[in-house]
Amino acid sequence: MRCQFLFFLLLLSSYSNAQFSEKKHKLPSVLNEISGLEVFNDSVLVAVNDSGNLPILYFINLKGQILHECRIYNATNHDWEDLCKDEDGNLY
Repeated sequence: MRCQFLFFLLLLSSYSNAQFSEKKHKLPSVLNEISGLEVFNDSVLVAVNDSGNLPILYFINLKGQILHECRIYNATNHDWEDLCKDEDGNLY
């Protein structure tokens, strides 16, 4: 049983490496201080810049291009460090 489990992990690792090769993309200059990043769906990430920047959530594609900006009104970006998402898709 242990040997089968190890083989499964090795197979999964090989599959993952084959499917997700490393690609580098340059981010827009407005995203120069990303301190939080969360997966929104299969092809969109949500990013937030660190303290001192505008209170904006940036929705970006996997190439680093900004698809949408969502300004959070009546808020101040004071040391925003991270983002997370719950099971219902709500961002915090």
